[in-house]
Amino acid sequence: MDLLGNILPFGAPYLKWISSPPPATSLDNSLMIHASDPQMRTNLLFQAAVTHISLGSHVTFICSQPLPHLPLHVHAMPRPQPQVMALLKMMYISNYSDLVKFLASIHNQAVLPEVLIVDDLTGYTAGSQNEASQVHAVARLCALLKDSLHFIHAKQGIGKVYTSANNNQQMISLSQISSSSMF
Repeated sequence: MDLLGNILPFGAPYLKWISSPPPATSLDNSLMIHASDPQMRTNLLFQAAVTHISLGSHVTFICSQPLPHLPLHVHAMPRPQPQVMALLKMMYISNYSDLVKFLASIHNQAVLPEVLIVDDLTGYTAGSQNEASQVHAVARLCALLKDSLHFIHAKQGIGKVYTSANNNQQMISLSQISSSSMF
């Protein structure tokens, strides 16, 4: 729940839990958002970035192209104030091979992010020739994200990864890959 609590206002005073909220565990270090609406996915991931920066974390937000406008924030969560936005490291990586290169070389970064966010994994693999090659490409990205997460965690004692993906037919395969190999 720790990761979802950085996106949604579970601690808001107007929310009443029927039972105790589930405790955060040490395994709560990655989250994948599945949704068909790309704007909603980006809004939720952006909220995670703003929340983490507000808490003092270094955040790298990766997407394939510049955002056309500031994403909406979630009610009762930190707002994207100018001083927060100045600390957000946005990276526009437009294709699969460049994303692979970045993730494979994250250990060379001068300042490691404590939170790594990659918007729309399936968008990076959409150019694959068939479903099998797309599943292979997603598996490779998940493995690189897992490796990056472990490296960041080993160096800094903390590390979190947020990703999103299109909610389509390939998501069954992506869900199986991510639940067994990464998340």
